[in-house]
Amino acid sequence: MYRELLEKIEESDMILIGVGEEASVLHPLNPGQKNIKEDWEEEIRQIEAIKRDKILSFYNSLEQIFEKKNYFVITTNVDGLIYESRINPVRIVAPCGNVFKLQCRCGGTEGIIDAPEGYYEKNQNCICPKCGKAYEPNVYNEEYYNEDGYLKQWNLYNKWLQGTLNKKLLVLEIGCDFSMLSIIRLPFEKIVMINQKAFYYRVNDRFPQVTAELKDRMKSIKAEPAEFAKELENIKNSREI
Repeated sequence: MYRELLEKIEESDMILIGVGEEASVLHPLNPGQKNIKEDWEEEIRQIEAIKRDKILSFYNSLEQIFEKKNYFVITTNVDGLIYESRINPVRIVAPCGNVFKLQCRCGGTEGIIDAPEGYYEKNQNCICPKCGKAYEPNVYNEEYYNEDGYLKQWNLYNKWLQGTLNKKLLVLEIGCDFSMLSIIRLPFEKIVMINQKAFYYRVNDRFPQVTAELKDRMKSIKAEPAEFAKELENIKNSREI
């Protein structure tokens, strides 16, 4: 299956990658919770650090696999780790936001700002100079969500999608559950239904099912995201030696 997928990658003109909750360091924690790390025991902190390294390795493996291809990544994860990886940020859109970007519901003069170093570890507050209230994480599940943080990339993503029509498109969905169906799973299936030259791979450790409508142009791989990407990277590297 992995070797077949590598052949699909090589012959594809464009590659659409969706990354979901199985590849998030925050899952199943609430990403809008500002004291997300405040009360953790040291053992849990160590587990988080291990998972963080694993997810970063996952993203870096993806970059190595697709570095020479025309690809775009859309993620529903808000942990911001994808932006710490080697993936070009111009090729990323995160419509659900990013906990390391902060917003104020008053819309303040600063707009969306970067969270200072140690913001979560030290349970810091950043105060808006306009209204005097504390900034909040710029993520979708806050009561107020400033979408300006991702709209520029969203427009670029949609323009890129328009260019996939009638192209050999490989669609790769990795680790998505059913919580954000309208962002990755359902739109990806629709894209493949429309584009008869498209092929769909669903990679998921829990929900790898293939849809009946796409059974001839869709395959599933039951795997955890980091293990999947590392295995694919290793096979790719062995072929290049």
